[in-house]
Amino acid sequence: MRGNHDRRGVAFYENLGIRLVKDPLILILESWPRLIFSHRPVFPLPPGVLNLHGHIHNNPHPEVGPQHVNMSVEVRDYRPWRLGEVVAKKTTR
Repeated sequence: MRGNHDRRGVAFYENLGIRLVKDPLILILESWPRLIFSHRPVFPLPPGVLNLHGHIHNNPHPEVGPQHVNMSVEVRDYRPWRLGEVVAKKTTR
């Protein structure tokens, strides 16, 4: 997801092997909840949908609720996370 801090042109990212995705991206997989990937949190969300987003960094947002997963690096230990790890943590709480 391209965010507001990603200021370089599309060619820069593509030359690094990064494919930019338009916001939002909906992913439907068997046995997992429906996932919406977005830069900014999505409101409102239908039941049974998780929104993996960034943008808010480690700042609280009044509308972000249990269906939202903040993927900002500040709250994710500055490391990549496997999708299964993120979904498992969210759905077992």
